[in-house]
Amino acid sequence: MRVDAHVHVWPHLLPATIDVDPSMAAAGDVDALVANLMPNEVTAAVIVQSSVCGLDHEYLLAAVKTDHPRLVGMAQAEPEDRRSLGLIGELTASGAVVGFRLPLIRAGDGWIRTQAKSYWELAASQRSVICVLLAPDQLDDVSRLAAAYAAVPLVIDHLARFVLATDRGHAIDQLCRLASLENVYVKLSALGSLTHDEWPYRDLWPALVSVIEAFGADRVMWGSDYPFVLAHGRYKDSFRALELLLRSEAGDVGEENIMGGNALRIFFDRETQRS
Repeated sequence: MRVDAHVHVWPHLLPATIDVDPSMAAAGDVDALVANLMPNEVTAAVIVQSSVCGLDHEYLLAAVKTDHPRLVGMAQAEPEDRRSLGLIGELTASGAVVGFRLPLIRAGDGWIRTQAKSYWELAASQRSVICVLLAPDQLDDVSRLAAAYAAVPLVIDHLARFVLATDRGHAIDQLCRLASLENVYVKLSALGSLTHDEWPYRDLWPALVSVIEAFGADRVMWGSDYPFVLAHGRYKDSFRALELLLRSEAGDVGEENIMGGNALRIFFDRETQRS
């Protein structure tokens, strides 16, 4: 069983104001997504609102109504947009999405300390999941919020973009310290964008093993970052690299949970509970 915990979609005919690589524009269509999922035995996926669509969630809301495979939606906030909190609140309250993503990497200095609390309060009131896209130097501030709102599941995208740090080993250590908080999860996602190596991205394996060992097989999950994954190779290269690692380097660590079970529990079971 495979469940992709991180994909994006957008309309095939994008407005001229939206900047997407023309070679990738058509891949954002939900039918193109499904055409990649089905042959690769990916039975469900979490659609994360793409930043190219901003706060306009119309296409995402239509996409999650696709019958096969199972799809759920995660809204995306815009930290510096005053409309954001209200719009995210409406979407989560309606049950149209199971949570929302905070792209903290785009937040201004001090925003997490002064503004982010409102989003955690919203998630707590709506029983929503929060995903965060952040830089390694934002981990400490986020850990304080995760500790203060222990009932809110927090999922860290793309290994906290540890490759942005000057000292990548220290960044992984910072990420692993959050494993002490039982409500924190990590996506082993967007691997092609994090590596300097050819497939199967062996330069990432030590970091991946460290995170898996710290968080355990019940709190990490695979995500492709479709369609951006296509810029680095084939869709299936994303999950095949991780499966190869799990089978050859990480020992018996619960592949079924990492490749799908955890995403089902965190995102899809929550959808059932909220309905």
